[in-house]
Amino acid sequence: MTESVTHRSVGPTYLHGTRRYLLERFPYFVVYRETEEKLQVIAIAHGKRKPGYWRRRVD
Repeated sequence: MTESVTHRSVGPTYLHGTRRYLLERFPYFVVYRETEEKLQVIAIAHGKRKPGYWRRRVD
C-alpha cells in the first residue's frame, strides 16, 4: 500500500473513475480514487467474495 501512497497512479484504471491495487500476498485489492489533494480509499475488497459491493460508495 505504501507504493500507492507514494505513486498515486499505481494500479490500472478500474470502474467508476477508481483505481485498483492488488495486494501481493493476500486475495484482496484496494479500490481508491485520487484527487489533487488526497487519496480516498473506497474499499478493501476480497477478490472472490461479494464482487462489486463497494460500487454504491462511489456515487
